[in-house]
Amino acid sequence: MEYAKLCIGGLTIVIIIASYILNQRKPLNFPPGPWGIPFLGHLPFLGLEPYKKLIAWKPKYGPIVGLDFGSYPCVIILDYTLGKEVCAQSAFAGRPKLRFTAERSGGSTPAVNGSNSVALPYVAFAR
Repeated sequence: MEYAKLCIGGLTIVIIIASYILNQRKPLNFPPGPWGIPFLGHLPFLGLEPYKKLIAWKPKYGPIVGLDFGSYPCVIILDYTLGKEVCAQSAFAGRPKLRFTAERSGGSTPAVNGSNSVALPYVAFAR
């Protein structure tokens, strides 16, 4: 009986890990970056001064680095001129609709709730 419980527990863990890995696949054109920890991403590696770690990764991964902040994939631009060029494009105007900002604001934007957090609205037009 103990053997059956052990097998079921092991199988459950394998299924959870496999489903996480399959759900976390990034697009083929996602920028290179270091390996992250499941569910935590790269947050534990950034430390108290994340800009220093990002600058250290620039020679290895280039001016565009792909990271995971928790379970949110992010693209970090580490070059001033490239960042200026990207910000000038209308496709990057405004803020994206993110689940965590909607959860913190109670689902409505713009909003200021009791936890002193502000969620700005998504702007779909160029400024």
